[in-house]
Amino acid sequence: MLRPGEELWSMNGRHKAKVRADGTLIGDDIKGSIHQVGAHLEGAPSCNGWTYWQFKRDGQKVPIDLLRQQIRSEMAKH
Repeated sequence: MLRPGEELWSMNGRHKAKVRADGTLIGDDIKGSIHQVGAHLEGAPSCNGWTYWQFKRDGQKVPIDLLRQQIRSEMAKH
């Protein structure tokens, strides 16, 4: 649902990262999961990447958690 090279922004707008082909993120000097990169950028011990990161669609920033909810909804139908 997100393409390699697509940029994600933190909810506070201070940080951004790019989606890698394997689904992990790269931001500044860190590579890892949505949770690892968010925690590193915030200097925090942990981070809920689903609520931390946003992507842009039609000029609007949307939490990536929306994508997870869509996938769960589709899976529940099958």
